[in-house]
Amino acid sequence: MRLETVYHLKAIPVVRGFVAECLRFFGGDQREVADMELAAEEAAAHIIENHRHQSLDDVFEIVCDFIPGVSVFRVTMSNKGLPVDAEHLPEYDADSPDSSLDGLNFFLIERFTDRFSMENRGRDGWVTVLDKKVASPTRRVGEGAAGDASGATEDEAPPKGKLDCVMASPEDAYEITKLAYFTYHYTYPKTVFYYPEVLREALSNGSVVSFVSKSGDGEIAAHFAYLRSPYCREIAEAGAAMTRPEYRKSIVVLKLMKMVMSYPARVEDSGISLVESNLVTSHTGSQRLARAAKSYPFALKLSVYDHAEFIDIDTSRATNARESLLYSLWAPKGLEKSFKIYVPEAHMEVVGRLLDNAGLPGEVDASSAEPTAGEGFFDVERKEEFGLATIQVSRVAAGWRDNLKTYRRDLSMDGFSTIHLKLLADSPLPADLDERLTEAGFFFSGVMPLTLDRWMLLYTFLNNQRFDFKGVALCDSMAMELRDYIESRRELVDI
Repeated sequence: MRLETVYHLKAIPVVRGFVAECLRFFGGDQREVADMELAAEEAAAHIIENHRHQSLDDVFEIVCDFIPGVSVFRVTMSNKGLPVDAEHLPEYDADSPDSSLDGLNFFLIERFTDRFSMENRGRDGWVTVLDKKVASPTRRVGEGAAGDASGATEDEAPPKGKLDCVMASPEDAYEITKLAYFTYHYTYPKTVFYYPEVLREALSNGSVVSFVSKSGDGEIAAHFAYLRSPYCREIAEAGAAMTRPEYRKSIVVLKLMKMVMSYPARVEDSGISLVESNLVTSHTGSQRLARAAKSYPFALKLSVYDHAEFIDIDTSRATNARESLLYSLWAPKGLEKSFKIYVPEAHMEVVGRLLDNAGLPGEVDASSAEPTAGEGFFDVERKEEFGLATIQVSRVAAGWRDNLKTYRRDLSMDGFSTIHLKLLADSPLPADLDERLTEAGFFFSGVMPLTLDRWMLLYTFLNNQRFDFKGVALCDSMAMELRDYIESRRELVDI
């Protein structure tokens, strides 16, 4: 539970109320709540009074948490105000109060808490930590149920009541947006699922095909969807997996998944020939589902966005600072029409293995040709909220190197952490393409379709990032082979 507030004494009642209500939520009794109200007031007052140089636009953060193993309620106050000499805090002397008032607030904090500390976090500022033992905690978060705000343990059955697995209608849009919040808060990158009116239109025109498990009163417990590609309606991305925590281990999720996976092949007019999946690599849960659906790896989209919150899913083992996605493909009915991908000779073997592994009728060709005249066709998609930019090149012309250099420089200066480069590969490419891209800091990361018969090469530029490939969690052997190959290409980049 988190609160941001301003450096102003009028904010102290807000801090008191927030800490009190959080402690009540976790089972604090009247005395424990009263003690922590006073301790929080004194701690907040110290932060505010000693940092009055801060403007009203500046904020500091208060986080309340519960540590179940030791039944401790913890309040953490983080601020970037003036440094504090934590080793020599003033002490309060009850026998001579007039001369030691500076230490009174620390005296009171220590009196009303079980542990009090101030920690220097360097450039991240200062942290004040207040711990209070709770005699009879409410089992909202506890042993065997850590992080489960619903109060349900892993061994408890999900709520009873009949749930129907059906294709969603436009009228379900609002309930789906609610489920997106319950699953990811506001961290899910597909923003269509946060706007009921936009999602309603997408469900109406078929650009989003959703499947839901819902109760008789319309409440949705689980959701999956196909999102059609803007370049080819026969290609759709499978995803938007959302489930209320209490249903995560319910049979209804498996029933819904079976319905979703069978839809493209079962329904003749589904219009879906190729299914894309962008699978998180902070954990392997969704990858295992994709592997069961015979979805095969084709690329790694590295460092795409800051980690989503994934409510009640542990991602603490993820070591890379930003989320990476495993891009995989599944042809529900197979592909009858063959296609050709032109790739630099260095990548012929790995691309051929990817196609053979998936059983797709693709041919890899290393033929090269001089760039065409003119400037070429560049399209740039900027996602400022994710620090991600994608440059899509549909024609490699004579000035491509200078154009790419300009785009990369401008995007880097604008603070983008990651730049993805997609090159249309339906015709021969320049012989020195891969060498020049390596010199520019881009490295090969896989292949993906634009349409059923026109494919693209994916390259990645990581802007001043340290990247740990070992932190990319994978469960498929071909995906691991691809990751290791991409790492070997990254090592060739002069960083």
